[in-house]
Amino acid sequence: MTTLTSSGIVGHSVGFTTDHFVFDSPAVGDSFSVAVTAPARRRGDLPVIYAADAHTNAAPTTAAAMSLMGDRLRPVQPFVLVTIGYADNDFAASLTRRNRDFVPPDEPVPAALERHVRTPSYVQALGGADGVARFMEQARHGRADRFLEFLEQELHPEIAHRFAVSPRQTGLFGHSFGGLFSLYALTSGSALFDTYCAASPALIADDTTITQRWRALAADRPLDLYITLSELEMTGPYELYRILASNTLRFLDDAARNPSRHVRLSSSVVPDETHYSTVYESFRRFVRFCYPERPAP
Repeated sequence: MTTLTSSGIVGHSVGFTTDHFVFDSPAVGDSFSVAVTAPARRRGDLPVIYAADAHTNAAPTTAAAMSLMGDRLRPVQPFVLVTIGYADNDFAASLTRRNRDFVPPDEPVPAALERHVRTPSYVQALGGADGVARFMEQARHGRADRFLEFLEQELHPEIAHRFAVSPRQTGLFGHSFGGLFSLYALTSGSALFDTYCAASPALIADDTTITQRWRALAADRPLDLYITLSELEMTGPYELYRILASNTLRFLDDAARNPSRHVRLSSSVVPDETHYSTVYESFRRFVRFCYPERPAP
């Protein structure tokens, strides 16, 4: 683990600090770049929200966090945001490794995914045909169980040791395959998290394992789950995102028919946004739903 470095930021008259360090994970067998953003003036232990996929999600989630905590007209609880990326900053490799880390074991992989990543822009992003092959191999052999172990048993104890975070309020935000991971963590009965957001979750397999996992969920404490979809995923030209939207709506229907009495489930459609542009607004909706400011005792 490298030495922690810090920086200061001021937004909306609220000061923030951001601390950076690299964490080597035995569970995953990889190194992660971790950034921790928190209000500079903290009173007591704060809720902590973990957001994976930092290569694409750190900027919008951090900007949204600062905006939300600086807004006194629609106040939310102050919180600590932990964004997690890959230490080597290799964007093409990160696209493949996120499959390894976010896809549940035994999750089916539909042919539509391979058709999607064989489009010219994706082939270029993945570094050619060999990159596409590696991408699909990792998608077919996801190890979300190891990434969950990393969060629960390795990273969170370090965060709790270094920062003033609440032992009872821990959230998880994920988008796309990260959203699939959020649903996997919830339905795995994670003892760490109590609030979850699955933004445009990659429920791209018609026979996703998440449905049966939800039906078997035996939660014994109150949990929050917030799911978003984007309007232009449902109506846009990309087959994979229409499948994602359709299957997410199917999951929401099944969850309504088979509710968990301990899970408060809410969802919303983000208007006029695409699969890629939805992160900022999805994160804002999640925080406002799950972390409203509480009246003083």
